[in-house]
Amino acid sequence: MQKVEQAQGAEARPYPWTMFAALTFVLVAVNIAGIFQLSERARVERVATAARDQQVRRGAGIFSSQCSRCHGGDGTGTDLAPSLNNRTLLAAVGDDFLRHTIAEGRPRTIMPAWGQDFGGPLTAQEIDQVVAFLRNWEKPAPTVGRTTTVGGLLADSVEGGQETFVWFCSGCHGNDGTVPAGTQHLVANSPERLRPLSEADLRNRIINGGTEMPGVGILLSPAEVDGLIKFINSWPR
Repeated sequence: MQKVEQAQGAEARPYPWTMFAALTFVLVAVNIAGIFQLSERARVERVATAARDQQVRRGAGIFSSQCSRCHGGDGTGTDLAPSLNNRTLLAAVGDDFLRHTIAEGRPRTIMPAWGQDFGGPLTAQEIDQVVAFLRNWEKPAPTVGRTTTVGGLLADSVEGGQETFVWFCSGCHGNDGTVPAGTQHLVANSPERLRPLSEADLRNRIINGGTEMPGVGILLSPAEVDGLIKFINSWPR
């Protein structure tokens, strides 16, 4: 009788290899789930970083065309307006303050309202892009001006240069370098103006500015500057 009970107990006990296989399956499943989570987290972070970089770049273009004349091409201020490229200032104010200031202007100063709701030219999305660009100055190493592509195009191509021109230069010069009558001093697409300018002259103007035009070298990569020059040189002379 005792031998029968022992045999029954042995039959009820699972074989060691069965337990090992089950444990292995569980460990593999856990590892696969962990790898998937890490991969998905990395993908989400890459997408978020790309979106932030795009916001910063678009904000840089708006700042260059709309804000740099008063605040300087690098945001360090001029006789007209204070420095915004200031970590102490940026650490002290929130995004809402920056949005409201840009949209509504500052009373009793020369800072106008830029938001469309207050008669200005900028949409709420564009104001957010400017705020993202300003926040980029809080970082020790700004990310703008290092790209080799613009809007999916090679930055140093004519097409890439056109995209860069629209983002960074069109606010003053128009999308194609022409502007309405009465603002002839801002015309860039003009044979009379382009004919005397060498490639070195154009590069110097783009990077360092000249007369009323602020330099945008701090905002652009070498490839983007090359693309701008190619685009401008594609105009008739």
